[in-house]
Amino acid sequence: MFLNKPYTETSKDVAIDVRDDTRPPLVRIQTVQEDENAISNIYPCVADYREFLKNPPTLAAKAAHLVWLSGFPAPEWCNAIGAQYRIDPEFYRRHLNFLPHSRENGDVPTMPSSMDRMITLRVTTMCQRPIALTRAGIEEERLKAASYVLDDQKSVRPGDSVVRKYTVFDHELFALEQDIAIYIERGKQHDGWVGKLFFRIVAYILTENKQ
Repeated sequence: MFLNKPYTETSKDVAIDVRDDTRPPLVRIQTVQEDENAISNIYPCVADYREFLKNPPTLAAKAAHLVWLSGFPAPEWCNAIGAQYRIDPEFYRRHLNFLPHSRENGDVPTMPSSMDRMITLRVTTMCQRPIALTRAGIEEERLKAASYVLDDQKSVRPGDSVVRKYTVFDHELFALEQDIAIYIERGKQHDGWVGKLFFRIVAYILTENKQ
């Protein structure tokens, strides 16, 4: 399972640990409070999870945390945020369902009440090719669309955009489908709540698109 081996070399991405202001940060935590401006804590790298664990953002009374994870989440951050905010592991399992599973781990039925805090939104981005395909090219792209998505998912690294479906409409237009997963947890110590979202900026999706 994804969370059982968070520190293996295959799950580490050295390149992403170099700060790059042209990429969205891996994690952004916004503190929202009534009648006050939102305060943001930005963590651009995988290794920043250590700083988060040492000094996590505080949650005052009647305040809220919005936790944004951009692109494919690093396992270190899944563990750190899951522990800090008591995130149900089912949330990760549902969002990362495209990952290969071990034969020892089957699909586990969950209680209906677990769905109350989880929302998944499918986002479709319409794109136009700079060079039009031929009729034969359209058919070839449609036949290979699913394999393109699978190959892209196999090579995904922390921070990369995750494409769920690639659809070819005609010689120029195609669509990329991606998910926004939302988890809401009410704080027990304060009259506040925590919202956790996986997302990817559309502009960045387009620049990373391999098609």
